[in-house]
Amino acid sequence: MAVQVNILVVDDDRDICEYVKTLLSASGYSVATLSDPTLAVDLIKRSEFHVLVIDLMMPKLDGIALIQQIRKFDSDVAIVVFTGYPSLDTAVEALKLTVSDYIKKPFEPDELRDKLAEILRKKGVHPNPE
Repeated sequence: MAVQVNILVVDDDRDICEYVKTLLSASGYSVATLSDPTLAVDLIKRSEFHVLVIDLMMPKLDGIALIQQIRKFDSDVAIVVFTGYPSLDTAVEALKLTVSDYIKKPFEPDELRDKLAEILRKKGVHPNPE
């Protein structure tokens, strides 16, 4: 059954948020963005998102801490980690929190689209065709 896929992008860089929103909206996804990670948990609790795209390095609340908070109440939502500062430590920490993927910035648009399609397919979610 086809559904409208809802994605939340959490990145303190507003340009990245807008870029990803434009990119994914063009692919038929419904995309919300937040540049303040401290607002994410409340929004996620109030809304239904299929995928969360979360930056690791953010002021106020880093991505790993945010994912830890999310996992306390939602163990199933797909999470894609974005980082301009990849390291083995953050990759291992992210995997412990059962993230679906780990993408280095800068990324190729097709890489993000392909990874999202694969994640949704594995979850049995079929996006609405445009």
